[in-house]
Amino acid sequence: MPTRDLDKSAWEALAFPAEPPHPMNTRPCLVLATAALFRRHCKPFLEGVGQRLPLTLLRKKCRWLPGLLYGFMTVLWTQAGVESLTLTEAIPASSWFVAGATNSFDGLGTANADDWVFDAEAGDRISARIETSVGAARPRLRLVNPSGQIIASADGGVTGTAEFHNAAVSAPGSYRVRVYTDHQVSDYRLRVDLTRGPGLETEPNNSTNTANSPPPVFLGGSFQLRAAGTLPVDDASGDWFALGTLDPGNTVLLQLTTGPWSTLVPGDALVALYRSGETNPVTQTTTQTTFTVSQRGDYLARVTASAHQDLMARYLLSIAVTDSVAPAVLDVTLPAQGSVSSDIINAFTVTFSEPMRPSTVTNLSAYSLRQPGPDNTFDTADDVLYPVTVSYAGGTTLSVSLVVGPIQLGPTRFTIAATVTDRAGNPLSPPLSRQFTLERLGPFQVENRSNDTFWGGTSLGVGGAVGAEGSFGPGPSYGVGANPYAVVAGRWDGDGLWDLAVANVGSDTVSVLLGQGAGGFGLRTNVAVGNGPVGLAAGDVNGDGVMDLVVANYYSHNVSVLLGDGSGGFVGWTNYGVGNNPRSVVLGDLNGDGRLDLVSANEGGGSVTVRLGSGDGSFGAGVNVATGNGAWGLAVGHLNGDGRLDVVVANSGGQTLSVLLGRGDGSFEVPVGYGGLSWPRAVAVGDVSGDGLADVVVVNAGDNTVGLLRGRGDGTLEGVVKYGLGNVDPYSVVVGDWDGDGRLDVAVGGRNHWVGVLLNDGRGGLEGASLYGVAGSPMGLAAGDWDGDGRQDLVTANYNGNNVTVLWGQGLEGLAEDPPGSGVRHGWGRGNLSSSQDVDYWVFSGRAGQRVMVACEVPGHPGNSGLHYRLERADGTVLGSFSAGNNGTGQMAPVVLPASGRYGVRVSYNWSYWGEYRLRVSVVPGHWQVEEEDNNGVGQANALGFERQGTNQWARLLGYIRQGDPGDVFALAYLPQGRSALVSYLPEGTVIRLSLGRPASSPLDPVLEILDSAGAVVASAPAGTTNLVHTVAVGASGRYFARVRANGATTGLASQYLLQIQESIPPDVVPPQIVGDSLPSEGSTSTNILDRFTLMFSEELAPATVNDAAAYELRAAGADGLFDTADDLFYSVAVSPTYASGSNATCLIVDGPLQPGRYRLIVRTTLKDLELNPMASAYVRTFEVASVPGFVLENRSNDTFWGGTSLGVGGAVGAEGSFGPGPSYGVG
Repeated sequence: MPTRDLDKSAWEALAFPAEPPHPMNTRPCLVLATAALFRRHCKPFLEGVGQRLPLTLLRKKCRWLPGLLYGFMTVLWTQAGVESLTLTEAIPASSWFVAGATNSFDGLGTANADDWVFDAEAGDRISARIETSVGAARPRLRLVNPSGQIIASADGGVTGTAEFHNAAVSAPGSYRVRVYTDHQVSDYRLRVDLTRGPGLETEPNNSTNTANSPPPVFLGGSFQLRAAGTLPVDDASGDWFALGTLDPGNTVLLQLTTGPWSTLVPGDALVALYRSGETNPVTQTTTQTTFTVSQRGDYLARVTASAHQDLMARYLLSIAVTDSVAPAVLDVTLPAQGSVSSDIINAFTVTFSEPMRPSTVTNLSAYSLRQPGPDNTFDTADDVLYPVTVSYAGGTTLSVSLVVGPIQLGPTRFTIAATVTDRAGNPLSPPLSRQFTLERLGPFQVENRSNDTFWGGTSLGVGGAVGAEGSFGPGPSYGVGANPYAVVAGRWDGDGLWDLAVANVGSDTVSVLLGQGAGGFGLRTNVAVGNGPVGLAAGDVNGDGVMDLVVANYYSHNVSVLLGDGSGGFVGWTNYGVGNNPRSVVLGDLNGDGRLDLVSANEGGGSVTVRLGSGDGSFGAGVNVATGNGAWGLAVGHLNGDGRLDVVVANSGGQTLSVLLGRGDGSFEVPVGYGGLSWPRAVAVGDVSGDGLADVVVVNAGDNTVGLLRGRGDGTLEGVVKYGLGNVDPYSVVVGDWDGDGRLDVAVGGRNHWVGVLLNDGRGGLEGASLYGVAGSPMGLAAGDWDGDGRQDLVTANYNGNNVTVLWGQGLEGLAEDPPGSGVRHGWGRGNLSSSQDVDYWVFSGRAGQRVMVACEVPGHPGNSGLHYRLERADGTVLGSFSAGNNGTGQMAPVVLPASGRYGVRVSYNWSYWGEYRLRVSVVPGHWQVEEEDNNGVGQANALGFERQGTNQWARLLGYIRQGDPGDVFALAYLPQGRSALVSYLPEGTVIRLSLGRPASSPLDPVLEILDSAGAVVASAPAGTTNLVHTVAVGASGRYFARVRANGATTGLASQYLLQIQESIPPDVVPPQIVGDSLPSEGSTSTNILDRFTLMFSEELAPATVNDAAAYELRAAGADGLFDTADDLFYSVAVSPTYASGSNATCLIVDGPLQPGRYRLIVRTTLKDLELNPMASAYVRTFEVASVPGFVLENRSNDTFWGGTSLGVGGAVGAEGSFGPGPSYGVG
């Protein structure tokens, strides 16, 4: 047979017809080979080239041909590169396609790879295996998609084989099986299988535990499983396939086919059917058999071969099961029918009696999870529905997850309809209906269904939100004109609901939004006004009972008066000139005629314009009153109690506030200015201090503060007190009672996307600011009860958002007080993190100054269950955080709340755990303290603050003993009269009294102990005793500690205690003494340079008395050598470093050193001990300082050139020729 260059290369190729190699193969095949390979592998037959060769002989003598020269197989030796691979359907209509190839690696690396190319369709499954003649070749096998991406790969070992299984094809196109080696060239054989229906076996599947589950084909009353597999030489255990659960009466038809595409001949392969757990098959066959199931169980089929195992030892297994038995639900991991449970349920599983048809079991319409609504009746319109998702991967188990969970407390029902069927189409019988009731576990609140944000957080309060908290939650937004700058509330259409008007500086319009009930608003109209509307005022200016609008137009230097028509519209608007660039406008009766007058603040003119109302909607001539540079904000009120309206103006450019006291006729006294402001903008008047007198509130853009100027009642104001706002860039301010306590609070709108709220502190001032985020620059602000719930709400005009946003006033989420009357409150939460991405928020109301403890645990305390907890404000500021320990327990360091309002605890994933957790939030009044971990020993003891009451000292604290906690240790100390800092030792005779209380929920069995500085127990009380008294013995003064620990297994999240420590310090009546010093001894003479000295005390003294310079007198006798005469010289004494504690104080001679001469030090009796006992008598020391012969002593003022100490002798004489500095004298 002639040769030809098949691939246009220099390779020599031979072609010859093949004789049928297998009894089942009646078609010839074409074998291609290179002469070089034939010379290497088939040398004995080289002389036969060009002749018809007996292939049976080739298979025997040529080791690379057996198993490849079978029907539909192409043996092709080519140069490295790309070759087509023809896939042939193994059995007609089987949807199983096979191919094979053999070649030789031309070199190492991917540059010498062979790519075998074939077409595939979306949904196809592909398996491939390569075997090399040299094991050390360690072949690489890759499946490459049309985009060049590797979607399956395998790397061979020293056996020379590599295979991948069941690679999924996602898109149609040309795919490549790429083979290469990085180790050693070798000949190889390649097998490729592709299916569009039957399953492809996946290795390893050589045991019952690794059995494959072929994809089922569902038929009426039956289902079919088909799998194509191979039994290579290294697969001695055979292949296992799972049929799933079969019931008595089911019939199983087993069919095993080998064929012309396999080295297996009839009788080589066997399929056996096993019942799970049994070692003997229930039936077996080499071809086909039928079996009727008599025992329920899981069944598996096993395919093995007794001969001819090879790379191409293929088979096709077909299993048909006829089933008329209806499936049933064997179990569902929900509470039992009719039971009451406290489980937290986010997900559960359903177990069926047999595998189910996926299309029916994953159809969500088959499932219903619901709770009855307020009518407490299922299947009515008010039912609460819980959408679910399901996951089913075959078998008998279905996983059900709540889309938004967990299930809340109350009656609950879950159903599965009969539309769910098994693989043979038999419907579920009976359909499932499981009804149960969920109830609270102890004091724990169950997480709600939307607590993944702060404002959706689950409340830890009891009894629902009541009253007003003083916080504001996000509400809806409504579109208005361009760049809304100001907003005002009024009632424009007479329906009794609040409406809004918005000044849009960008579109020169006013948008009117009418209230729709429940806090909603709808746009009524946009009214054109002057150029640049920035300010609004609402009132009835024409006396018709309908509210009207006045608009300040910044760029047209006028105000527009819009008369309301009673239906939400405006008619007959008129412009009135005012000063340059009016920023704001207010209405009020300035002259007492019962008609509204208007005042505008004119930034460009530095003035206010007053126009008196005529009562018919018109206004008289304008009068301008100079106020200050950049008049911006404006407010009216009664500042001096004379019944006449006064005006307050914020002068931004002048950084002042002007007060214009009204005369009652529309004119004003000379403006009085107040400084200390920083670019003030908006201003409001109201009694913030609670003394019955009007105060002024102003916002300062320069330093982002709110300024409070308290009114004196006579029209004058006290100096400004400022409160920080954060980065708000304030533009507007309103006052109102946000928290329902009867005191005025403050709200501020700003350009930097925040609204700031400062609640009244009840002491004449304001608390720290709380910030609430609003997108779009909320520069304008108004307040009112939009939804009629009795709480004040806010609305913002958002300059960059072109809309207004409602902020809802929030109800109080108060925690339960326990014990009653203690002021200590607790909230309990029980949640479930459903994934590593799940986040839960728990919210509560707190008051400024309260201390907060957050503690947690995980039921059962499993390892690696610690979650992350953090305490947040509404603006996202994190006040504290902690990660729970490995066993899920932990607590946060105590936090003092900076302001009253809403706080949230955020729970998130940390360790490799998600599931149920429990937390407790406890808040205590400011005079209580909170223990902090770790405080397990004297070296880690918490330091307590003590309050003094006479000789008694008090400390109160809240603590808890968590699981695994050996106890809490607290350092004892006392606060003396003469020192602001605590003394850490207790004197002898001190009586220590410990008294422990417990909340009603606490299971703690306490043990109280007193420890010494070494941690030894010096006093203890029997377990369960809640009082312990100990007296410090004579000679035993020192450091002492109190310890609380649990007796037995009484630790846990609820194991709280309230510990009160009382110390009775024995009275100290012994006056202190100075017992020594470092000065020369009494009456002695010293040649030392003295610029400081040390005093030694008999006991610790009150620092303020020691550091008082007036307590010391150091003088030198003058030339007369006598003290207390006119020529005495004085030296200043200062204690340095400042004395804080201890028995020594160092005194610096400020203007020293001491010069030669006689000296006297007097320390006066103003020095006192810690109990303020003065020294009984003054301390006096006299001594003399002498020079060292031959040396000049440094003078007292030699720290400059001209004050330097002279080294000359005899004093300055004659003239030196130098000139030193002298005095200066003023002239004309």
